Amino acid sequence: MNKIFKPSKVWDKINNDLLVDYNNIDYNNFREVDNTNKKITTWNPYDPSLRYLKSLINNIVFTSTTEFYNTYKKIQNTELGNPISIKYKDVNFNLDYILSTNEVLFLKDDMLGVKSVCEIGGGFGRTAHAFLYNFNDIEEYYIIDLPNCLTLAKNYLQLVLPLDLYKKCKFISVENLDINDFPQVDLFINIDSFAEMDKETILNYLKLISIYGKFFYSKNPIGKYNPNDMGLLNINKEDINNIFQTGLCTNQLNVFDDDELHINLKKYIKAYKPNNNSTILKSSLSSPFYYYGDVLYNIK
Repeated sequence: MNKIFKPSKVWDKINNDLLVDYNNIDYNNFREVDNTNKKITTWNPYDPSLRYLKSLINNIVFTSTTEFYNTYKKIQNTELGNPISIKYKDVNFNLDYILSTNEVLFLKDDMLGVKSVCEIGGGFGRTAHAFLYNFNDIEEYYIIDLPNCLTLAKNYLQLVLPLDLYKKCKFISVENLDINDFPQVDLFINIDSFAEMDKETILNYLKLISIYGKFFYSKNPIGKYNPNDMGLLNINKEDINNIFQTGLCTNQLNVFDDDELHINLKKYIKAYKPNNNSTILKSSLSSPFYYYGDVLYNIK
């Protein structure tokens, strides 16, 4: 072998292990995920590392606008819980608060005069956290959730919010929720939880929203995807069947097909209208996961 242009130890191994039978390479499938030649075509998507998640976060942040950067930066204490982060211009960015920032920006032009917000299914509290730092007019922020989730959000928000903002938070357990006795609210919010509820429960919430709300913001999946499309392994069939029964958009679609996304966005917008008199103020597919839909309704 030529000693001047000899391969490194890395490529000597690849050359001898992966390409030893190069005359029998099937060019119809040599770039498939499980093909042994994946090393010379692309990174293995099943690589057990943070490569793809950090690359996604990197790409979002490095291509974002100044407005996005300033909105994210305004939210203090986003690193509690030790999330996976990347650093850009001295700010640590993680995916949870990237999503929250996108939600803030989607609604920013419609928040004038919004003094009360009610979030149905607040998770650990990221949305309340982001909204209270970015919308100074909010005086009351209600969170409705299951008891254990509510405790998580209450404890988290107490740690990340200054006292004056934390005092704006009102926590309501579903066990104590009375559809006949609820305060009037300027804006109801549901982010990524209606799609995991039973249909009857969702319809009851939409009734609550119709009676007590002025506006409703929904950000949920616009349909169900086939686990094989995501390359999910070791699927529990019972769990999948349960998931396919929840939400109001149970149709299966290819979430990586632009045409299907836009067709199903229209169905999603119609499905989550609080009532027949509600009008759509704005809607779009939601970045960076475009099988979610952002929609803001005016409730009449």
